[in-house]
Amino acid sequence: MIVPIDPTIAAVTPLDDDLSGELSRSNLADRHEIIRLMKNSADDFCKQPQDFNGSLTSARVSLETLAKGIAAIHRATIPMLGDPTKFGAIVAYLRNQVGFLDVKEEAGIVGVYSFLSPGAHVPVGFTEEEMVRLGRSMIAAICYFLVKKHNG
Repeated sequence: MIVPIDPTIAAVTPLDDDLSGELSRSNLADRHEIIRLMKNSADDFCKQPQDFNGSLTSARVSLETLAKGIAAIHRATIPMLGDPTKFGAIVAYLRNQVGFLDVKEEAGIVGVYSFLSPGAHVPVGFTEEEMVRLGRSMIAAICYFLVKKHNG
């Protein structure tokens, strides 16, 4: 049996590690909290018995915390019209008032967040584990995108 192997994959740093590195280099006040939340998400996913709800919740809270942190930095110079406690208002602020995000980026971020809202991890053709793995990957990627863009 021949098994195709992509030699570039072995040399790639896991996304969680890249995310932690970018967060550590950032000026975000809650960067250590976001790293802790993503670690909790991974730990909940891997522990026995697995805590899928805890894993997705920690990942979602890390995304919320990251977006709020970026918005807080901009609010020092650009007032926010919406409710700074609401994720949708924060993402809209980052697009409409700050210009940090474009329309497609905002739609992607809000789409991932909505897709992974409480109860959304109920599998449809997936095992619960597969769905949570997908959710964690999507959130880690969105977080990485946001912090990398923030860091410039």
